[in-house]
Amino acid sequence: MIPFFSASRRQALFLAIGAGMLAMLLAGFWPFSSGLRADEELIFLPTSAVKNSDGSWAVPVHTWVFEGEEDGILRGLGRALIGELLEQFGVSAQETRSQIFQDRIKYFLVDNKRAKQLTVSVSSLNHQQPLDVQLQKSSANGHARTLVNYMRKEVDGSWLTLAAKLPKSDQRNFLGQIKLVPPTGHSVICDIDDTIKVSNVLNKRQLIRNSLFRPYQPVLAMSRHLRELEKGGAYFHYVSASPWQLYPSLRQFLKNYVPSGTVALRDFRLKDSSFVAFLRSSQAYKIERISAILKRYPKHHFTLIGDSGEHDPEVYGSIYRSFPSQIKTITIRAVEGSDLRKQRFKQAFKDIPEKVWNVRSFAVQ
Repeated sequence: MIPFFSASRRQALFLAIGAGMLAMLLAGFWPFSSGLRADEELIFLPTSAVKNSDGSWAVPVHTWVFEGEEDGILRGLGRALIGELLEQFGVSAQETRSQIFQDRIKYFLVDNKRAKQLTVSVSSLNHQQPLDVQLQKSSANGHARTLVNYMRKEVDGSWLTLAAKLPKSDQRNFLGQIKLVPPTGHSVICDIDDTIKVSNVLNKRQLIRNSLFRPYQPVLAMSRHLRELEKGGAYFHYVSASPWQLYPSLRQFLKNYVPSGTVALRDFRLKDSSFVAFLRSSQAYKIERISAILKRYPKHHFTLIGDSGEHDPEVYGSIYRSFPSQIKTITIRAVEGSDLRKQRFKQAFKDIPEKVWNVRSFAVQ
């Protein structure tokens, strides 16, 4: 469990988890669904489509529906638990009142909406008439993943635009885009923390501060490297062990500093104490998510980019041994204070040709 919580906090947490599990059980028998209400919000999460043999597209639509109000017993409990957790990392009460912290923590405290079934319009530059599609119902964490068989033919590398269908009285716009990635080409799979953004993952106190309290700081040399790969026609997939609740604050950072692409973060709910999950090792998670991308684009050759801070060399070595014909290059950013011994990399990349992998220093500035 979480040993640094007080007995009363742990008891409250157990009650919250029990309530959440009961709600999940009951929801399995709840037959009704609803659309987006005026007090609810929607985020389209970035994905990419796969071209079918007949020229149509398999389009994954990923949505997150939630209510932003910060009231209710569970959300109040969540704020108290987060406050107690942050105290373990030297965070003061004054710091938790900063605007950056308030903006980032609020997505951990939203009321995720279950059983929301939305209709979205899918449009492109090639077709004037949008196509309306009904999505799957959202799950307990507010997320819904729907695979749409899009029969219209579109240009490889172009974009589809998604827009939520709302009542005429609701003037809000919820928009998203999906990249149409062709069957062949060059794709880049890139880590986020300490690869394109300074996080200091090895120092948990600094990780908390960089994730929740400070403006995100880019690794500018890596940003320039990715832009060069973009000029060569690469497609991009960003994979991180951070939770989806950080995506709203990461979205503008990614737009400013790196090429557009899909983003894969981790699912979890505050009610079941998984807030601490992003502080733990995530090798199995990354191997699973990266393998899924490689399987979706079997005719692409891939560049894997990560850092030496935690387990990217070991993860990428494992990936190469499973998909040797698809991996073109593995690039590791050398992080100060991490294990940079030659023996580590020789072990991580055992039986992998040395011309495939490299360890480089990418400066923050």
